[in-house]
Amino acid sequence: MVKHLGAPQKRSKGSYEGATGAYASWWSWPGVEVGMVADKPAGPWKARSIQVSAPIKLATKAGIRIGSPRKDVLAKYKPGSMDQGDPESLVVGSPYGGMYFSFKDDVVTEIGIGIFAF
Repeated sequence: MVKHLGAPQKRSKGSYEGATGAYASWWSWPGVEVGMVADKPAGPWKARSIQVSAPIKLATKAGIRIGSPRKDVLAKYKPGSMDQGDPESLVVGSPYGGMYFSFKDDVVTEIGIGIFAF
């Protein structure tokens, strides 16, 4: 992540997760937040999840980006079996390995990929 985005603007101290046995830390840059994990409190760290929001202009392989309308998302992606039908979000795959979209006024405001349940 640092190679592509530079040093993070914010980086939380690694904390032990009893459920996973790993250490977790959140690193952030403008429009990007990355959930990092490591076997030891000082790393080495690897990405577990990535969330993007404005001003990021990146798109999914299907061409969905921040600002895309919900109808375009639903035309390209189907809700996963664990999607709760929340009008403010859509889970594709599952929280154990998938993607999600957050919406405001039926427009994508955040896209996440990775593992979100731990």
